[in-house]
Amino acid sequence: MVHVTNINTVSNGKSSSVKLCLGSVDYDLTPLKNATSRIVDLRINKSESRREMSVPEFAKEAGVTRQAVIKMIATGRVQADKVGERYIIAPEELAKYLLER
Repeated sequence: MVHVTNINTVSNGKSSSVKLCLGSVDYDLTPLKNATSRIVDLRINKSESRREMSVPEFAKEAGVTRQAVIKMIATGRVQADKVGERYIIAPEELAKYLLER
């Protein structure tokens, strides 16, 4: 998971913006409404190096319980392939879930 080390917000009355410090990387001011998507994008980029993830890995990255992930799979909110007794989830499903939240 990407660790956010610092978030500074700035408001001039008309608009708000945020400066993200992720690990050792600083990002310039971003419109506040896009700050969440910027964090999600960075989490997606980190996940792209993996081909698939397990239910516990998805749960950890999404910040939910394993039981919640199983329920999301059962209801079709998260697509997964069942291999034996385990589910395998594509990283794109994590991105989709994070953007929908």
